[in-house]
Amino acid sequence: MNPAKQTLFLSPNGNDQWTGRRSAPNEDRSDGPMATLSAVQEAARRLRKETGKAAQVSVAHGRYPLDRPLTFTPADNGQVWSAAPGARPVFSGGRILSGWTVGEHAGREAWVLDLPEVAKGQWHFTQLWVNGRRRERPCLPKTGFHTFAGMDGQPNSGFAWNQGPTRAEFRPGDIRAFRNLEEVELVAYQLWFDTHHRIQSVDETRNVVHFRQPSLGSLLEQSGEPARYRLINVFEALSEPGEWYLDRTTGRLTYLPMPGETVENTKVVAPRLSECLRFQSTKSEVVADIRLENLAFAHTQWTRSPDHVGSIQAAFDVPGSVVFDRAENCVLFGCEIAHCAGYGVEMLTGCHRNMIASCTIRDLGGGGIKIGHESLEVHEPAVGENLEGSNRRMAATVADCNIHDGGCIYPSAIGIWIGNAGMNRIQHNAIHHFTYTGISFGWVWGYAASSRGCDNRIEYNHIHHINHGRWLSDNGGIYSLGLQSGSKVVGNHIHDIACHHYGGWGLYPDEGSSGILYENNCVHDIQFAGMSIHYGRFLTFQNNIFARMDRAMLGLGREDLSCANRFERNILWFDRDNLGEGADRPASTHATARNVVWNAAGCEGVRWPLGTLTAEQMAGRWLESLELDPLFTNPTGGDFTLREDSPAYDLGFQTFDGHRAGPRQKASMPVSFTDYSLPEAEPIAVAVAGVELDKVIEEENGRRVEAMLRVRNVSELPVSGVYQVLGSGADGRRWEGESLAVELLPGATVELRSSFVVPSDARRFWLMACGDETNLFSGATLVNIPETVPVPALKTWTIPESEDEWISSLADGTSVERSQAGTQILRARVAISGGDQLCLVGEITDPKPVLNEHQPWNGSSLELFLAPETGKEMRRSFNFVLLPPVEDGVAVFRGLRGSSVPEGAIFSTAAAEGVWRFALRMPLSGLEIAPAADGFRMDLIVNATATVAGQNHLRLPIWGSDTRSNLTNSAFLARVKCL
Repeated sequence: MNPAKQTLFLSPNGNDQWTGRRSAPNEDRSDGPMATLSAVQEAARRLRKETGKAAQVSVAHGRYPLDRPLTFTPADNGQVWSAAPGARPVFSGGRILSGWTVGEHAGREAWVLDLPEVAKGQWHFTQLWVNGRRRERPCLPKTGFHTFAGMDGQPNSGFAWNQGPTRAEFRPGDIRAFRNLEEVELVAYQLWFDTHHRIQSVDETRNVVHFRQPSLGSLLEQSGEPARYRLINVFEALSEPGEWYLDRTTGRLTYLPMPGETVENTKVVAPRLSECLRFQSTKSEVVADIRLENLAFAHTQWTRSPDHVGSIQAAFDVPGSVVFDRAENCVLFGCEIAHCAGYGVEMLTGCHRNMIASCTIRDLGGGGIKIGHESLEVHEPAVGENLEGSNRRMAATVADCNIHDGGCIYPSAIGIWIGNAGMNRIQHNAIHHFTYTGISFGWVWGYAASSRGCDNRIEYNHIHHINHGRWLSDNGGIYSLGLQSGSKVVGNHIHDIACHHYGGWGLYPDEGSSGILYENNCVHDIQFAGMSIHYGRFLTFQNNIFARMDRAMLGLGREDLSCANRFERNILWFDRDNLGEGADRPASTHATARNVVWNAAGCEGVRWPLGTLTAEQMAGRWLESLELDPLFTNPTGGDFTLREDSPAYDLGFQTFDGHRAGPRQKASMPVSFTDYSLPEAEPIAVAVAGVELDKVIEEENGRRVEAMLRVRNVSELPVSGVYQVLGSGADGRRWEGESLAVELLPGATVELRSSFVVPSDARRFWLMACGDETNLFSGATLVNIPETVPVPALKTWTIPESEDEWISSLADGTSVERSQAGTQILRARVAISGGDQLCLVGEITDPKPVLNEHQPWNGSSLELFLAPETGKEMRRSFNFVLLPPVEDGVAVFRGLRGSSVPEGAIFSTAAAEGVWRFALRMPLSGLEIAPAADGFRMDLIVNATATVAGQNHLRLPIWGSDTRSNLTNSAFLARVKCL
């Protein structure tokens, strides 16, 4: 590019009648820079048509007010817009407010400004910046939170999203019929998400607030306690310096100035636009290869519709102020995005290889950067909508950025959020002072093959002071979901992670996280465990440091037989709590070896699950591990470098430099992107296996299991190797199938078959496909060969009035009895009457039953799972629960997980000596179940809380899986046949 011919200049002091070929006006002021964005953009497009070359635009220092977003289209491809040397131009979506009248409000100085556009309904804003600082609307309480007093008798909606309470009880005086009540936002904080309610009405006599729409969730915490909330934009609360209130009906804005602020020395900005910048492709052309350098974008406005209360996680539907829409190879370098209503930056479906480098993203109503989905198949409408997308990888890069002070309006938003997308590079960023989680990647819950996560790199980021206001729970420094084959979490420094009720973990692989390597991470000063797996497979934690956790050290997650997780060559150092219950997983699912574990708190030592390290190693756990001081240089001072005589070196621990985490340009950064050096992150070849049960054939010596292996090359490189299909049982037995060679080009898929024979007593086992190379990622599925339960069909049956006659009245029903350690736990009978009535009676041994209404499976209860017979096809089962008559002797039978009790169901419970009894008659036609014609699927779980069979809490599955989450799928229920 020839700068003399190809560079255009933009300046607040320019003139659109000039050519824009000069950086400053000439002597006779006949030529110079242009003044407006639209003029210089049109000039750049003309230049490209005339010369065939893209223009460079040099932007002078100053403020550039936007009346619409600065939008780049394919007509702008190849352009470079950069700040002039030493300049820091700001493109603002806000308006500077002037014309204030000084008066008084609530005994304080107040500035008042009437805005006719607001009064006419043409403008509204919920944010205000004064001298570059975000100012807050008046809220109640002034500090901390209110807590609901109850749900006014409404049932617990559980996780039936958007079907929560329509009203709630409040403590006397907390809420009243405020001025402009319809403009007051009641923001509730439940579990891991926030909800924004508009108030329909307030009953001050009964202390009940009515919402305009049902809540997203139940407004109950995990403990069952009511959620916390705050009231935002309350005129009666306008009392403290820095607060402001906008009356939409009159258009009057009132601001209470901070000490030292005067009308003359203060700049007040209110936002007008929802976006500042957009890269927009057309239907036929892609916007590409545009670079912006050292520019600032600020001041945007967005708020939820009054009829939309919130999103299930990560404030995923809150938009960005800078939007990439199907853009490719576009770059933001050295830019600042600030004073935003939602996320700072958003990349939409169809984007490819865009980059954000050495940028500052701060003061955010939502999160920092949102990298969206390549495609999406939703399991639940609350997580989004189905997106077809394309096969191209998002492959975004975010490097050397400082992203901080987010979640100011939507606290569940995240520093950097990656949806269902792969090959992204998140490297050397500083992410701090957010209100939920630092980095999140993945958007598929469980092990579904629809996950697009692969080869994501989360490397050398400094993540700290996350959720320190304890707004929410169930959060972490780095969080993941679903299959993430070939992804790496390496070299990150994570500390000062907190939570409200539970969570506050350092590394948090949530539901289905699989195929991830966690290496060389330093995690310390965390409120809960340094790492906590919900459930996942093929996870490797090696050469990490976990230190100074407030509660426990690690949680190894759920015991799936196919876990194959490894925890090796790590250092655990604690001076507060101890190792934690999550350290007791069997070696068959979680290999723990060559770790150094040390309790620096005193004489107690390490609280090993089996009592001593020797006992653990005899059980095959914590092999070759040491209970010794690892000899950090100064752990209480935050220096976790190892002394030369550390015993960790003897186990193969490799020292690493924690100071590599965070932006590399700590003192200065290159002026131009051309001088910038990208972090190393070469792509890798990745093949992902999915294995499914095709059929089971009864043979003389057992059952032949025939499996279908589907291998996909999800990377951009060729891949080859060998997979072996095998079965793995809970008792350690393994059955091997054939070895199958694969050789795949990028994007290719191959289907192969394999089989093996299992004994007749093997009803439940993992079907696995294991690769012989590190880039061949394994797959697994749980096989359940259901038990068949015959039940008689009766003409009629009614529940007797006397509970002593319940069981005997159903004497012709199928008997169901289960014992544990010599104690009979369940005695029951089941039958079908009248063609579609499920009849169930029995008694459960539980001498002192305890209710847990919010999580009944953790209390005393009988869970019932039902589903139509669908053959091999899995569908979600209906889930119900019967509770013992602990409080007032009232019988409780209700649905769980969104299930509704069919009309006409009759039930009763009664207490007796050492047991509680139940009787149920329920029509199945309302559940689309035709028992006489097709049979159906059914299972039961007994939950007992008294000391029964030597256990403090007993969970006893009757026919099916011992995992509740499996029983929500019909394939894991027993097959019921009517006689």
